[in-house]
Amino acid sequence: MRAPNYTLDEDLALVQAYIDFGGDGAIGVQQKKGRLWAKIIPYFNEKTKNPHKRKQHSLQNRLLIIRKETRNFVCLMGKFYRKKVSGWSPEDLAHQARIDYLRLYRKPFPHEETYELFKYVKGFDYTKCTNEDEEEIPVAPIPTVDIDGEKEEEEEEEEGNGGEEENEEKADDEEIPVPPIHPPYKPTPVVDIEEQQKDDERNKRARGIKHNKKLKKA
Repeated sequence: MRAPNYTLDEDLALVQAYIDFGGDGAIGVQQKKGRLWAKIIPYFNEKTKNPHKRKQHSLQNRLLIIRKETRNFVCLMGKFYRKKVSGWSPEDLAHQARIDYLRLYRKPFPHEETYELFKYVKGFDYTKCTNEDEEEIPVAPIPTVDIDGEKEEEEEEEEGNGGEEENEEKADDEEIPVPPIHPPYKPTPVVDIEEQQKDDERNKRARGIKHNKKLKKA
């Protein structure tokens, strides 16, 4: 029987244990993998009571998915950070990254709460992401349509999780929900950076023309 999907409490307990016991730090590099999970599993069981009897293999696969998807989100933030748009706060960068993530992967970024734990961990600092990191982000496949206008079904590759996550399919014309923004943050309207720069240049030229006309009249 297939186990239920992971809950938010399970994800938080798993990530917190991984970070606390050095999974992404110097301790994690020095200690053997078996020793690391020998510490994570008791912590996970204590925090969640493990009602679904999650095994080590399932926990490892779930953690792999969370880390991979969170890393992709962080690299999208880094892409906008490198553009150096003046006045953009970390919240603005995260909002723009959510929009890009939705466009690329056809789903909202699913790990908002666990990202809050990971963002202070080495390897998840968006200011340190490079162009090479961005190139590693796969582009999500876009569903195709045959000549009769019927949508072909996509075969989604299972990425671990012990078969616990359900595959979802969406039609091309289906409206995708806007990524959730947690209060009290009010998102900045989405802007096209290149178009904004062009508008700034046009405004500068317009002001220069008006100034020259005033000088001629004087």
